[in-house]
Amino acid sequence: MPYAAYLRVYEPLAAFPDADRARLADYAEEAAVPNRSQVLAREQAASLARTLATPPVVAPVEESLDAYVLRDGDSLLVCPVQDRLRCWVAINELQASLPETITDAFLPPSPTGQAEFDYAIWQADHGAAIPHILTSTWHVPARWFVPFRSSERDLTTEPEQRSLVYRTRMVEARRRLARAARALRRGEVDGSVLAAIEDLGRWLEAFHPHGWVELDYGGVGPRGSDAGVGAVPGGDAHTLVGSGHREACPHEQVGERLGLPPGEEAAGKVVVGAGAVGGYAVMRIDPAIVADEVMLDILPSPSKVGT
Repeated sequence: MPYAAYLRVYEPLAAFPDADRARLADYAEEAAVPNRSQVLAREQAASLARTLATPPVVAPVEESLDAYVLRDGDSLLVCPVQDRLRCWVAINELQASLPETITDAFLPPSPTGQAEFDYAIWQADHGAAIPHILTSTWHVPARWFVPFRSSERDLTTEPEQRSLVYRTRMVEARRRLARAARALRRGEVDGSVLAAIEDLGRWLEAFHPHGWVELDYGGVGPRGSDAGVGAVPGGDAHTLVGSGHREACPHEQVGERLGLPPGEEAAGKVVVGAGAVGGYAVMRIDPAIVADEVMLDILPSPSKVGT
């Protein structure tokens, strides 16, 4: 899916089973190992091909051999693509969240049944393996910002390779999520928001403590000027969660930027606040989606608003 964002976990080779470790070590040491953009392009092309197939392919027959590679000094860290495992998990999650009459409209029964059978056979040998990558289509979930600081942003503005990535060490990501969870427990907040933070923390706990966590805007990243992703002092999501911090911003300009009808931005449908992504994280609340699954639009910092 080209319009998707990704949350990835990189682990040291020592965290992988022997067979996978040897293969991944050889892959990472290849002279022609693809970079992050190349691996993502191949992953998206494979996903699109499965979607357009007749009938649609709900899960790959074979697991992808690709991986994202990150170097931390002399250490080599790897994030396997695992597109087959991710498809299997996505099928299970969709079936658990919707009635069968609805899922049947999206998942062809015959290939879905085969995918479920293949997943059960695979689990018998591998147990409860957890994907190293989470995917979100069309937007970046608000909870994904919590593990990062604005200073950890990596913005690439090359014409053919624009990208916006945040990257931090696993220990820092876990600490920030735990801090946010404590703040939410003390405050009067919607329980679903706390549950989302705790679920993300449990996902990270499944991986090696010496790993790294990466938020990649992927296909929902900046397309034009990068003025809207400038750093904002004090704009770290894990700090703002417990403080209820909001900064002043001309509401009429927020509404104009988001294309809202006059007055809607002041009617409780839009929340404006500093965010870890830099600039203003503008959250347009949609009652048709889960409370923490908000759409984000990035506005310039106060000094740039109106210029």
